[in-house]
Amino acid sequence: MIEPSISVVLPVGTPQGPLEGLLQAYALELDALGRGWEMLLVPSTSAPWSPSANPDTDAERIRVLAPASGWGAAVRSGLRASAGDLLCYTSWHRTPAVALGEMLKLASNNRELVLRANRRTRDTRIQRLGSLLFNVECRLLLQIPAWDVNGTPKVFPREFRRLLELRSDDDLFDAEFALVCELAGYPVIEVPIDAVLQADRAVHTDYRAALRMYANVPRLRARAAR
Repeated sequence: MIEPSISVVLPVGTPQGPLEGLLQAYALELDALGRGWEMLLVPSTSAPWSPSANPDTDAERIRVLAPASGWGAAVRSGLRASAGDLLCYTSWHRTPAVALGEMLKLASNNRELVLRANRRTRDTRIQRLGSLLFNVECRLLLQIPAWDVNGTPKVFPREFRRLLELRSDDDLFDAEFALVCELAGYPVIEVPIDAVLQADRAVHTDYRAALRMYANVPRLRARAAR
């Protein structure tokens, strides 16, 4: 097995059928980069599961880790287990294979940057409004100059080690990521992408989780000030 130089962390929640085909598309994009790679899948359930894979190659490069509860906890788990020198995490529901490949190619040629996706699409008007309010809150309270704090993929070099020391286990992980980039002086470039719309299934918004995220931004600010 070639030592991976690109690690992609995928919180997968409860694995579903469409994920299998997407993993194959991701693998093709990663192969096209001409570098060693691995995908680290973090489910939220302990139910036995493993992805279908090419037995000659992908079985060694696509790994399923122990379950983790919460977006931040899943990403942190995957990053801890990663072996690459270029690290990425993303939401598989939202990230087309082409967008992932393009961002990783751009990051490979610009190793001194953090890349953050700026999603040009949202499922509903409520989600667009909710995202705008959250980004405005982060700008005002955390001084984060971003219009899509939660956008993924996010790609960064392993040398930016403070991004491997994040502590949030919940949906505030991306805000902490952006805040640490600002505090550490890591240069960030936002890359516009067309995120996958969820038109094929009902779009569910957890309003209580969203309100908790808004309410916890001041807590993140206070923690960073200590």
